[in-house]
Amino acid sequence: MISTYSLHHTAYVILKLAAHDRSGLGYEPPLRGRKPSGLPQVAQLAFVLEGMPGLSANLARLLAERFGSMAALVAATEADLAAVPGMGPKRIAQLRAILHGG
Repeated sequence: MISTYSLHHTAYVILKLAAHDRSGLGYEPPLRGRKPSGLPQVAQLAFVLEGMPGLSANLARLLAERFGSMAALVAATEADLAAVPGMGPKRIAQLRAILHGG
């Protein structure tokens, strides 16, 4: 269920979703909105990761599926992160700086 503010806003949201579906923009619309409740741990982790700079909804989901927990993600080596599609050297450095306080 998607909450909208008005009929005009509903039409706008439907149009944007259709554009994403048709255009194949290569990313999923973000999960942001309500806090997740009752979601599996992987979906909750993806929600948290999506809020980090440089991580799209799709990339956050891939990282969450690959590592399963924030502890495993923090412990991941650069090689582990590089094995995730879309994680290049710049993103890896940015993510590690966030996770390790650098």
